[in-house]
Amino acid sequence: MEFYPSLTINRCHLERLCEIWAMRRKGDGFPFPCAIVSPLFARNGIIERLYANREQCKVIFDSGGFHIQQGRLDLLSASRRLRSAYQEHSWADRFALPDAPITSLDSRGAIKQKLASTRRQYRIFPAGLSGALRPKLLPVVHGTTPEEVCWSALAARSVGSKSLGFGGFATSGPNSGVNSFTPGSLQLLIQFAVRCAEWKLDNHVFGIGGPAAIVVLHYAGVTTFDSAGWIRTAAYGNVYLPFLGAVNITGGAVSRRCVTRREFSKLCKTSGHACVFCADVSMLMRSWPHRALHNYCTIAHTTRELDGMPPELAIEKLRAFNPRFAGYLELVLAERARLLRTRASRGSAAALRKPAAERESRPRPR
Repeated sequence: MEFYPSLTINRCHLERLCEIWAMRRKGDGFPFPCAIVSPLFARNGIIERLYANREQCKVIFDSGGFHIQQGRLDLLSASRRLRSAYQEHSWADRFALPDAPITSLDSRGAIKQKLASTRRQYRIFPAGLSGALRPKLLPVVHGTTPEEVCWSALAARSVGSKSLGFGGFATSGPNSGVNSFTPGSLQLLIQFAVRCAEWKLDNHVFGIGGPAAIVVLHYAGVTTFDSAGWIRTAAYGNVYLPFLGAVNITGGAVSRRCVTRREFSKLCKTSGHACVFCADVSMLMRSWPHRALHNYCTIAHTTRELDGMPPELAIEKLRAFNPRFAGYLELVLAERARLLRTRASRGSAAALRKPAAERESRPRPR
């Protein structure tokens, strides 16, 4: 699983992050081996910086679906502008198709209309693009029921790309602008990830990636994910810790648990986290760029750690630090196992229904 941090940020902020990274991590080069950026909202200089580092940074161009969801951009205008941007910057690795994201407040009529608009983009957006771009397109699958996700995934597959995106999470917060887990949305994610694996396609999850959430994503079978939380939450004085989530170390966020310097150091030791950006807790408390880079390292390190971690150990760690997400992980493991068993039994039954001669025949050499 790979983490694509959002770099739709001010150029001066990116430059500052790179400067601090270079000072603290001498010889490491560009900090971000993967990144996601919206070409319609990227500040001057960001895309140029990514282009200059394209040999060491894989880039996804985001469609700006969040801005469409918030009513700041209409789908037709986004489609027209994105087509031009994608053709101009064909060096990027993947290009998200325009979509109409669903919120948890939408009526059934609004959901039906948005699904139809997104599926229409699967058909019309690739038309006229070069053959080299089509495999790099990233259609986004939406839906609030298993049937809707299934129909959308089948339609998205017709684009002919090498990966599909998932945007079917529940939403919460102001203007329904925050993606969040629910048992229902996790079941939809499992269905989506299993189907992508059957089709031998990579999958990408949009807009969710906290330290506890990524544990669930990993065992759900997610290939890549993106998030802006690592830098956004740093601005409010919050820092990430593996398997736990975010805690506040400046006293500036009433919605987060606030910890003292001593408590933070103890949590780092207990969770097993250490990085050059939190070695000086005083600096971490004063400097949002240090908090942002600490958060980025926390996600990146945890993502790598999960690759060799048995699910039983992951559940144990989540129970210690974030019991709610331990429950989500148990649900994901059980649902994934159930779905794989069901598909295996259907495959066996279908094979048994075939004539014996067909089952026993071998493919002829070409």
